Amino acid sequence: MGGLQALCARYARAVGSSENPADLELGRELERLIGWAWWRLGREIPNDLSRTGASVLKTLHEEGPQRVTALAAGEPVAQPTMSAIVQRLERRGLVSRGSDPRDGRANLVQITASGEQVMRARVQARAQWLAQQLSGLSEQQRQTVLEALALIGSRLEEPIADG
Repeated sequence: MGGLQALCARYARAVGSSENPADLELGRELERLIGWAWWRLGREIPNDLSRTGASVLKTLHEEGPQRVTALAAGEPVAQPTMSAIVQRLERRGLVSRGSDPRDGRANLVQITASGEQVMRARVQARAQWLAQQLSGLSEQQRQTVLEALALIGSRLEEPIADG
């Protein structure tokens, strides 16, 4: 099987399939909307972090110090690639490395105060832009959107069934 065919087959095995065409259509529309919103946020909000760099900061902010190997597995990228990303973030003062108290031979990467500040500013800018886009909604429309987001969020938090 060629590279593209193998990749498509891997995607299909990873998620299974829906028997309900309405579910598939809803999934396609949600994927399109998420992709479009992600693209617009990336275009509209100034950002000098790569997507992976921003993801690393978010992971360290939410989960605490991590080894480079754990960060690489979470993205997923190769460990040398993650080392380079961490080095760039470290040069900018957004992360620091320290000894792992459980294993003195290993290092842990942690977010710095500057990294936390960048994360807060990034979240605030994105939230403000989204708020501007939604500012014309009526109270009923806002409530409908909040309910839909809560429903979608609860469905996306469910564990993925192993096929």
